[in-house]
Parts: sequence; C-alpha cells; structure tokens
Amino acid sequence: MLKFILKRVAQSIVALFVIITITFFMVRFAPGDPFSAERKMPEHIKQNLMEHYGLNDPLAVQYVNYLGNLVQGDLGPSFTETRSVNQILAASFPVSLELGSWALLIALGIGLPVGITASVFKNSMVDYIPMSMAMIGICLPTFVLGPILALVFGVWLGWFNVSGWFMPADRVLPALTIGLAYAAVIARITRGGMLEVLSQDFVRTAKAKGVPFPRIVFFHTLKGGLLPVISFLGPALAGIISGSFVVETVFQIPGMGRQFVQSAFNRDYTLVLGTVILFAVLITLANLLVDIIQVIINPRLRFEDS
Repeated sequence: MLKFILKRVAQSIVALFVIITITFFMVRFAPGDPFSAERKMPEHIKQNLMEHYGLNDPLAVQYVNYLGNLVQGDLGPSFTETRSVNQILAASFPVSLELGSWALLIALGIGLPVGITASVFKNSMVDYIPMSMAMIGICLPTFVLGPILALVFGVWLGWFNVSGWFMPADRVLPALTIGLAYAAVIARITRGGMLEVLSQDFVRTAKAKGVPFPRIVFFHTLKGGLLPVISFLGPALAGIISGSFVVETVFQIPGMGRQFVQSAFNRDYTLVLGTVILFAVLITLANLLVDIIQVIINPRLRFEDS
C-alpha cells in the first residue's frame, strides 16, 4: 500500500511541475502585458514597472526566479492589485471551497439515491423518468442552467438574490447550478454500476437463499456498485472546480474562479499562475485520494497497477 501511495505521489509531483511550466510560458507568450490598459501610460513609467517586477529579464531567468519563490511558498505580487497573490487566494479559496462542497453534497445527495432506485426498478417508469431527466441535466451546461435558475427563482419568484455572497441563501442557486449537472452524471453511473453487480451470480444465490432484497442491495451490492462513482469523483471534483469559473462569474461570487477570469482579462501573470497552481494541487490531491480509496475497497487494483 505504501509503495502504491509513494508512486502516485511521485506521479502527482511530476504532473504539477509540467502544469506549472506549461502555464508559465503560455501566459508569457500571450499578446500584451499586465500594463496594457485602455488608457496608455507613459513609456518610461511602464518600463520602470516592468523593471520593478523583473519582466525585462530573460524568460529563462524569470522562470527560475519564479520556481525559487514558489518553493518558498511565495506566489509573487499581483500586477493589478495592491495585495499579493497569496493574500488574494487566501481570501477567495474559502469561498470556492464552500461552493464546491455544497455542490458536491447536492450531486451525491441526489445522484446516488436516484441511481440506486433506478437500478432496483429497472425498465420501469421509476427508471425511465429519472434517467431521462438525468440525460437532460447532462446536456444542459452550467452557463445555461445558471441564468435559468436566476431568472426563475431570483427574478420571477424573488426567493433568492441573483448575485452576491452575503447570506446563507446566496449559496443555493450557484450550488444547485453546479450540483444538478453532476447529480445527473452520478445517477447514470450509479445505475450502471449497480446493474452490473445485481446481475452477478452471488446476488442470484442470495435471492435463492431467501435473503431480503433490501439487504442484498445495501449490504452485498452497494460496495461494488459504487466503485464507478468513486472513480468518477476525482474528475467530478475537477469539473466542479472548473465549472465554478462560469458560475462564480454569472452569480458574481468572489471565489477563485472569478479571480481567474478577471486575472486572465487583466493579463495578471502571477495571479493566473497562482490560481492554476492551486487548482492543480486540489485536483491532484482529489485524484490521489480517490485512487487510495479505490485500492482500500478493491485491493486487486494495486497489483493491476504495478
């Protein structure tokens, strides 16, 4: 088990290094610079700013200096704000974490029961109706679902604010926007995994022995049937985080997704890099945790991987 974890950690470190390197050079090769604005500043002021932030140094020197600061936990200064990147992300990360947590709870709270119920009542209306709704949810992107929810529940019914992050009720619409889309996917994956396990010989044997069907479902098939869902949770977390880019912008939420969009428009190199690095670390940790949980549930995977 320890060997498996160390191998995954080493792979994660290499992946993070590649992501940092690619992102660093991509933002540097993008047109313009952090000080290109609608109002043109005097050239000598711009040159002084470029010199102050080390942007006149050769690209290789900038890269080495950035890695050196990164190893010390310093993500650098923001080129467009008075705060450092560390301070900006420290303020916005809890917001995105809370939004993602609520969205994941909604996705699991709806998707798992619906998928299990649909598999138990296969080829019935209890199966057809929720799976049809799930397919609609999969096909409906967050940038469409979000404005629809804001229009219906915010403008027409007036139940929630359509923007902001001030009171507990402000969490409902953005969390639903992200959570419903992934609830649909989880429901279909859960149904498929449960149906595969329910068709196994040991289930038929348990039925023949008179074991109550609810006990078969919850004590014999649930563990194996949810393995595909656990595999999906790593990519799902990545999707929930990246989906917050759109949702945080639509609902004007001061999270990391909104900071990333604004920093990209402002060509704020260090803030773009810092946001990408933090997202990459979170996604890598989530995938590592999912891999470990899978091996704990199904130890054969550690030998198949070696």
